[in-house]
Amino acid sequence: MCKINSLINLYYILNNNFNNNDFKKLISIVNLYDGSDWKYFSIINKNKNYNKVFIPLISNNIEMYIITWNKHIISKIHNHSKNGCILKLLKGELYENHYDHSLNLLSHNKINKNDTTYIDNKLGYHSIISKNELSVSLHIYSPPKHKTIYFN
Repeated sequence: MCKINSLINLYYILNNNFNNNDFKKLISIVNLYDGSDWKYFSIINKNKNYNKVFIPLISNNIEMYIITWNKHIISKIHNHSKNGCILKLLKGELYENHYDHSLNLLSHNKINKNDTTYIDNKLGYHSIISKNELSVSLHIYSPPKHKTIYFN
């Protein structure tokens, strides 16, 4: 498969390949995204730890966001929608702490530019850390309209 150069193309390809029973299989498609149109959705807000912008494409399967992370922040530990979350780092570097359901730290992983990660509630919860540079990530959730639960 060729590189995907726009979020709208990525969105339609993901929807066409969506399988409610194996959302994780979409990671290989997300890896193909190589566009720069995410910059239109990356908004820096120095009054917040991060800024989460919805990409206005509607389906019953997925929703996509661009999150711009300020320097030196850590998100609260949180859960995800039923099928999970695919994260692709578009700019900078992030770190991810994984926790079990009792909120014990399981692992600490570095996420580099163009890395794609996956998490769902069966695997546990996570928090995202931005250290020394502004970072931008693409997040794809399934199903849409999940109400996130924060644990700290």
